[in-house]
Amino acid sequence: MKLNLKEARTLKAALAGEMEDLKSQRGQVAVVEIAPGEDFKDYINATVEELTEKIRLVREDYLRLDEMVRTENARIREVEGERISIAGLIAKNNEMRREQNVFRSLSLKKPKEIGAYSSKETILVTTYDIAAAKARAEELRAECDARSALIDRLDMEVTLDFERKS
Repeated sequence: MKLNLKEARTLKAALAGEMEDLKSQRGQVAVVEIAPGEDFKDYINATVEELTEKIRLVREDYLRLDEMVRTENARIREVEGERISIAGLIAKNNEMRREQNVFRSLSLKKPKEIGAYSSKETILVTTYDIAAAKARAEELRAECDARSALIDRLDMEVTLDFERKS
């Protein structure tokens, strides 16, 4: 089946959930309480061995899909005249969002405030241009939003050919 990267990540999460459900089922059937003379098979839908095999198959699918997604995220491609990877775009966006938060915080400071340190009256004075910090925060927000849109677009354009074996 053909999947774009966004769909692949959704399927990967579903596979992880399926694996956890199967592990939980395996734990529930590993030991059952029965009356003497009863057969434990009347109380379970699948054996530990059957569930372990299902888990193995789902795990193989999960790991294979994870490898495909990681490979595509790391692949360098030509986008808008620039050689980039999706992973690089994500890392840059995360770092720039942190920088944006710093400038947003700086833009909220007052130019001058009275403060008290060690019982002495002091004045706290900003040493930077607050308006410039606000402008830089907005500039970084716009850059990050554009980069996020590019990442979303690439996620929809890049396709993987994946068939479940589980």
